[in-house]
Amino acid sequence: MLLPVLGEIMPLNLAWSIYLPFILVGGFLALFNISFYTYIQYICDNKYLGRVFSVIFTVAILFMPLGSFIFGQVMSINNLSCFVVAGVGIFILNTGYAWLHK
Repeated sequence: MLLPVLGEIMPLNLAWSIYLPFILVGGFLALFNISFYTYIQYICDNKYLGRVFSVIFTVAILFMPLGSFIFGQVMSINNLSCFVVAGVGIFILNTGYAWLHK
């Protein structure tokens, strides 16, 4: 595991602060995905579910290079605050979605 190595190189408090943005982004993204795909399954007729998911995944894959290029320019490995901003943005979207669709 990388944490003991980082603990030897830098103080353990700083090592955890490096992992925190990745944990936040991953956690909030998982919450958003669960909410989104549950909603899609709820509103979509069962006989069209495969087609709808196919379109969603195709569109996501088509925009992946564009997103990689844009966020590759915006985010830097040295600027971890970008990951916190992305995690908070996903959290706000997820909370707004949950609030609107009670």
